[in-house]
Amino acid sequence: MKFLSQRLLFIILSLVFVLAAFYVYSNFIQPEYTLVSELRGRLAAKADTLERYETAFLKLEQMLGGQNVNQLKESVSRILPNMPDDAYLSAQAVGFAKLQGLTLMSLTNELEPIESSNSRVIRSLGILKTEVKVRGTYSGVRSYVNQLENNLLLIDLMGFAVEPQKEGSVGSSEVLEYTLTLHSYYQTD
Repeated sequence: MKFLSQRLLFIILSLVFVLAAFYVYSNFIQPEYTLVSELRGRLAAKADTLERYETAFLKLEQMLGGQNVNQLKESVSRILPNMPDDAYLSAQAVGFAKLQGLTLMSLTNELEPIESSNSRVIRSLGILKTEVKVRGTYSGVRSYVNQLENNLLLIDLMGFAVEPQKEGSVGSSEVLEYTLTLHSYYQTD
């Protein structure tokens, strides 16, 4: 074989190898490389999530280690009692009304039906519905509602109605009658 034809054969053979390398790269290596990159991203995301959970767990352990667990349970049971405590709620409603100079006209408590929770972790909550009728000024009632909402016991204001004073009532024209519907929550199960 002549030197020129031998050289041409090596050039063609090297071109075939280069084309074969491109074929192997594009059909086998590049898809696997893309898959590996995606898996690395997932691994990094899961590692980050694990690190955040570990950090949160350590902070929770530090909080629980620094505070007595019984004290924590007692605080939670004051906010969300284990049974309906209508006497405590009534005392709060009456006491805050007196503090704001409001006249308490009526107070009624009623237990709402309990909706059960499907979760084993989350306990069902019961609702104690309280309707309070007071007479007083707008600023007094506004402070009263603010005190109820910022109270230790978990209370939501569900309804609010304003009425003028009844005929024959003694007092200034700024004094109105207010009906407040409150929901207080308690743990069941």
